[in-house]
This record gives sequence, C-alpha cells and structure tokens, in this order.
Amino acid sequence: MEDLLRVVSAGGDIGIYILILIVWKFSERLVKLETTITMMLRDNRKREPEGR
Repeated sequence: MEDLLRVVSAGGDIGIYILILIVWKFSERLVKLETTITMMLRDNRKREPEGR
C-alpha cells in the first residue's frame, strides 16, 4: 500500500500500477497452480503399474 501512495505522490499513473499488481498476483497464482499440477502428475506416475 505504501508503494501505491509513493507512485501516486510521484505523479505516476495509478492505472499502470494497478495493472502491474494484477499481473504479478496472477502470475504468482499460475506458479502455484503449475506446482500443484506437477505434484499430481508425479503421484499418478508412482501409482501406475510398472508393466508398461
């Protein structure tokens, strides 16, 4: 929140700042989602029979 106030007081465009914040939060969630999917795939591979 302090960063937001600094940008506004420095005369920066608040729309650009909010857009960057949204993209950053979204990319953070994508990384978590990717990690979860990878873990699920590893678990599935371990459960498969070795006869393939």
